[in-house]
Amino acid sequence: MHERFKERAHSYLSRFANGEDPIKLAREVRGDMGLWLTNHIKRDDKHYVNYVKRNIEGGFVTRMLGMFFR
Repeated sequence: MHERFKERAHSYLSRFANGEDPIKLAREVRGDMGLWLTNHIKRDDKHYVNYVKRNIEGGFVTRMLGMFFR
């Protein structure tokens, strides 16, 4: 999934290098990439929420903050 995203990003770069209208291209990139990122976070990355929460609570960041705020 990330590889396909990277391929799309590179295709925009190629189109820009080939002289495509930069304003039109920027609008397309903003819409396409913004939509992809929003959907990706909502759909795919949400599966990591519990893992991240567990590792933050009592994890490295919490321990480091505890050192400074005792």
